[in-house]
Amino acid sequence: MKIAIISDIHSNPIALLTVIADIEKQKCGRIVCLGDIVGYGYDPNACVDIIRDHNIECFMGNHDAGLVGILSIDCFNRFAYNSILRQRALVTADNKEWIRQLPYSSVEQDGFATPEEKKFKIAFAHGELMSPEEFNYINGYSDAALEFPSLEDAGVRVLFVGHTHYANVYTYAHDCHIGEWWIDVDYEEKKDLSKFKSTIVNVGSCGYPRNHPYIIYGIYIRGARKMPNL
Repeated sequence: MKIAIISDIHSNPIALLTVIADIEKQKCGRIVCLGDIVGYGYDPNACVDIIRDHNIECFMGNHDAGLVGILSIDCFNRFAYNSILRQRALVTADNKEWIRQLPYSSVEQDGFATPEEKKFKIAFAHGELMSPEEFNYINGYSDAALEFPSLEDAGVRVLFVGHTHYANVYTYAHDCHIGEWWIDVDYEEKKDLSKFKSTIVNVGSCGYPRNHPYIIYGIYIRGARKMPNL
């Protein structure tokens, strides 16, 4: 089964609907949103409505947490801070309550047939799995190096995150070498993630990308442990 993974919509309903339409063309059986539905953009309420109307499973992002008062926005940059203040008046009480109950992370088995498949676990979080409620960034090799031990402790082979708005992948090889590659949407070859000890995949941003001038999201082929281009 293909899992479509989106993140960082940031109040951009046109981008979100465009991604959902493409996901339907790709025949993905499941959609996961890694958070930050709100913040920055022009229509947070519409984005929450779209996510809810499509029954998309979703995790808490720092902008979502800031909108409903779970997380202080004092540490946000000026643009993020002001957007959350403005959007608190726009999002309905019902949508705020829905956001408030979003989980921070999840760990699940990737396969169900053989004992080996049952050992292969994948995880979802906005920023990291180690302390997902703190929304720390995985911004480079040093951050990835700190995160990989927590993945090993949890038995997680692949962690999907967003948060940075940069689409890239960190790999932890069996010889303890940490590698990185940046996502190129023109690259068609599927990446086999099962050959690494652990992998952190940042699927980039649906509504506010930073290393590409276009919408980006990820597709994971469950069971095959592979990702085509994002």
